[in-house]
Amino acid sequence: IAVPGISSSKLSVSAAGASFTKNGDKWICKVDGSASEITISVSANVDGRTSSMGSKVFRVRTLPTPTAFIKLSTGDLWSADKGGMKKAQFEGASVVAEYGESENLKANFTVTSFQLSVSDGRGGYTKLGSNGNKFSDAQLKQIRAMKAGTVISLSNIQYTGAKSGKNLPFAPVTLK
Repeated sequence: IAVPGISSSKLSVSAAGASFTKNGDKWICKVDGSASEITISVSANVDGRTSSMGSKVFRVRTLPTPTAFIKLSTGDLWSADKGGMKKAQFEGASVVAEYGESENLKANFTVTSFQLSVSDGRGGYTKLGSNGNKFSDAQLKQIRAMKAGTVISLSNIQYTGAKSGKNLPFAPVTLK
């Protein structure tokens, strides 16, 4: 939000059903509830007087849920639909939550924990947790000891960010 010739520090922004915070010269709007549109009004304090600079109606769209990926040490994003993974690919990898390339959105998310489940081949699973987005030493040790064809699963992926949540889905992975 900018008004030509007026410093952003002299602006005030409001909207019914929304709250604003300022980060440097940027305004961040958080819409309360499930409004489909809001009217943002801007006023300026110039020479001790408050003057309306105008208002505009904006459509509101609910942010989609991000997708979980494994970010390889190369920086490439890997998803379960790409097929199996090699054990070595887990070294230096992390679990991330991002909007896919089909979404025209950018937002920062932080994976705070996830659970790795390793199939024992008899219908049971060994579950190992991680406190953060990196594979823990215990998880990596388990992965290194597995045979090709072992099925693993990531679950209970917790994340924070523009749209906080938990339990991002992630399809099972078969080791190559």
